[in-house]
Amino acid sequence: METVRRITRTYPSNPDILEDFYTWLEGTLKKFSADEKWHYRVTVASAEAFTNAIIHGNQSKPQKQVKVEAWLKGRLFWVKIGDEGKGSPPRAPKKSDLFDTSGRGWELMRQMADRLETRRENGIFWVELGFNMPNNKKGQYGKRKIGSGG
Repeated sequence: METVRRITRTYPSNPDILEDFYTWLEGTLKKFSADEKWHYRVTVASAEAFTNAIIHGNQSKPQKQVKVEAWLKGRLFWVKIGDEGKGSPPRAPKKSDLFDTSGRGWELMRQMADRLETRRENGIFWVELGFNMPNNKKGQYGKRKIGSGG
């Protein structure tokens, strides 16, 4: 399988940087597909991982960084987000009140992504989200597979 060049960015752990992340991600996604439903899935899951990296992983300390990579390998588009925190492997969804403001991130990422993997590498906790590329002829997605690695 051929891998397209990885596109990388690094951000300070500042919640105010989220708009810059959205702009970068939107531009990146347009290079791969015009499918709006696919863009939505990738954006929602990636924004959740990015926000978790800032708030939970790096505890909003601007001297810590969030690293982001995106690439296409075969029919999967990957977004990899890493922080300098301890990491928290995916958990089963918790029973929560409709108005809870946290605790549903892993489940949201599982629902939006076709693959979800985590790993620790060189002091960075990575969340890797894989998305099947849309079928250009029908605008449909392939079978969804959820996996976790470590």
